[in-house]
Amino acid sequence: MMTSHGLHGFLTAVVSGPEMVMPSEWFPVIFGSDGPSFTDRDQAERIFGLIMRMYNEIAFTLAEEPEFFEPILLAKGGKGSRSYGMSWCAGYIDGVHLRKDAWLRYEGDPAVGESLAVIVDLVNDLPGETLPRGIRRADVPDQLFEAAFSIHTFFLDKRRRERTVRRSSPRVGRNAPCPCGSGKKFKVCCGAA
Repeated sequence: MMTSHGLHGFLTAVVSGPEMVMPSEWFPVIFGSDGPSFTDRDQAERIFGLIMRMYNEIAFTLAEEPEFFEPILLAKGGKGSRSYGMSWCAGYIDGVHLRKDAWLRYEGDPAVGESLAVIVDLVNDLPGETLPRGIRRADVPDQLFEAAFSIHTFFLDKRRRERTVRRSSPRVGRNAPCPCGSGKKFKVCCGAA
């Protein structure tokens, strides 16, 4: 089962990715191969509700109030200090793997490729004050915010552009002749379906 900070990274990737991933696909990843083990239905509903609340909060914050988005980063010791982020990054990469091929199509775009590279570099637990790409440990939260926000913004803009559907031909009126050539009115021919 994922840690809370790993779950936050995972859900950030699921929310931000190039394709929609349904909860029925990502819930099993959270609980691992053994699946969830709940004491009763109330506990299951409460846990699933909390996970969906985190998912919705991430989606809303990144889209509407990004200045308030903060990756949950805990030090390896788990004492609550906000410094490292390895588990958050590992969770993010797990989220990417749900649609790996879709993500790979965009790795050449700097908004995705460079940002993902920062996250991948931070997955490894390396000693020292300076991490790969010259990132100082003290800068990890800011670097992860920039990476997550950049990726989310890129794919959100892309999804918004793809959602707009333009009619290629003028709309056929109900009383106009049917374009199929039957000679009947559209409303009693193809428009009746």
